[in-house]
Amino acid sequence: MRYQYCAVILLVCLLALLPACGYSSQDAPLEVYLIDPCGGCQGAAGPGCGECKLEVEAFLRYRALLSDVGQPKRVIRIFNLRRNPELYDGLELRILARQHESFRLPILMIGEEAFPADGQADQQVREHLLTGLTPEGLSLNGGEQAADNPLAEEAERSMIYLYSKYCDACKLIAPWLEDQLPEGVRLLRYDIASQKGLEVEWEVEKHFGITQEAFIVPALISGDFLMLGSQQIQEGFAIALEKAHNTPLSILLTPAE
Repeated sequence: MRYQYCAVILLVCLLALLPACGYSSQDAPLEVYLIDPCGGCQGAAGPGCGECKLEVEAFLRYRALLSDVGQPKRVIRIFNLRRNPELYDGLELRILARQHESFRLPILMIGEEAFPADGQADQQVREHLLTGLTPEGLSLNGGEQAADNPLAEEAERSMIYLYSKYCDACKLIAPWLEDQLPEGVRLLRYDIASQKGLEVEWEVEKHFGITQEAFIVPALISGDFLMLGSQQIQEGFAIALEKAHNTPLSILLTPAE
């Protein structure tokens, strides 16, 4: 009897220590990884207005979800990969470690469990928070199919156009750019608010040796010629046409139109 009593006391002590040891189901924060360019859309010199709409929307949605499941004190952390691009590689490694072949931002991580963070998986998130069980058959790429590789069109001349839907200058120059584009020259468009667009932007910055702070949209790349901002694009478009050809940057071989 004495040994049984000691075993019960030991069990109670262990249970009391679980939260301190990091085993509480409510200890793991909700980590949301997204691209939010509207607070720093690179549409003009400077960091932008600083008001990140998508960050606020994600925080409020998951705060409401946590209240619904009775876990209002669980921490929510928002990581904007536009402001913290160094976090991307670590996120990719964590997702690949869970046997996911690919993913599309935004992504929610709870511990090492990954969920789409665009709202489509909120029910699975609720179930995981309540039960701790791993969801089965959850796709992290939104069901999208990989885009065709345009290498079959090697002879076609092309230019890369980077823009943001939050950028007023982009909205103004887009019609002009379409009017100026002659037949036989293909414009590959990438929204820097998309995961692919952000990857392209990083590759362009690396290739041309510029910082993220120096990069602005609209941006036009033609061969080894980079134009940043509406004025440079308008002034350099004739030169860009002379240089137009398929870019050697491997990251740009999958257009996101």
